[in-house]
Amino acid sequence: MAWLSRPAFACCAVTAQPRDQVPEARTICAAIGTTAPARPAAIAPKKARAESDRLVAEAAALMAQPSRQTVSAAIGLLEQATTNDLGNAVAFARLSAAHADSRRYADVPAPAAAARRWSAATRAYALDSDNVIVLNNLAHSVVVEARDLDCAERILLRARRIAPRDPDVNFSLSNVRGSKGDFKTAFVDLEMAVANADPIKRLVLLYNSGRLHLMARENRWVIDHYAALIKANPDNPRKQPGLFLPRPGVRGRRRLPAGAGRSHENAARP
Repeated sequence: MAWLSRPAFACCAVTAQPRDQVPEARTICAAIGTTAPARPAAIAPKKARAESDRLVAEAAALMAQPSRQTVSAAIGLLEQATTNDLGNAVAFARLSAAHADSRRYADVPAPAAAARRWSAATRAYALDSDNVIVLNNLAHSVVVEARDLDCAERILLRARRIAPRDPDVNFSLSNVRGSKGDFKTAFVDLEMAVANADPIKRLVLLYNSGRLHLMARENRWVIDHYAALIKANPDNPRKQPGLFLPRPGVRGRRRLPAGAGRSHENAARP
């Protein structure tokens, strides 16, 4: 998923999605910080929740290395998890994120992937509006479905009030604010995300941090950052095809080293 911005984040085009979800997204956005949706009274038996959580963990491991096979398998596991435990908000949030990847990796038609993603995201929010994973995923979904960066920012600020040091929430905030052109605040958010991440997550965030600097037109910084990062981590499995950037002071484009082009999508994934 790419955060939308025109023109600040023109590097990542996003195909227009059906607008059916926009009124619902606006309703959710209006309620953020004021009211919370009603939650079902029924609670799954401990055994069902434990099994559902096991399936969610299994799916998360698959999604860490996304491909046609792993994304399809993860969706299958998450559908099973949500069927076994209809009250598992995190399972629905993970399912929403997996459907978001299904378009890219499993060739699912964009309208179908978008509808499934939004359905699972709003179901998760209805189940638990105070869960950080749920709110982070909802913010991603709102950007794509409603093109509302202000709403996404409000959702993420709510999540940060709950978990101030959460690296995924702070990283998502940095991308939203960068897409709005608020780079000063966005760089503070990015710093906070990296500082509070564990070593594995920190490397992922560092590989994705170039996006914010790219939005800020700091092309020289991006080139130097990825050259140093890839040199220090030659065996990093997250390497992706490089980006092309304008050369500083020169017409034309320069290819970044392999590994510089990974979007932030999976770094801040719930």
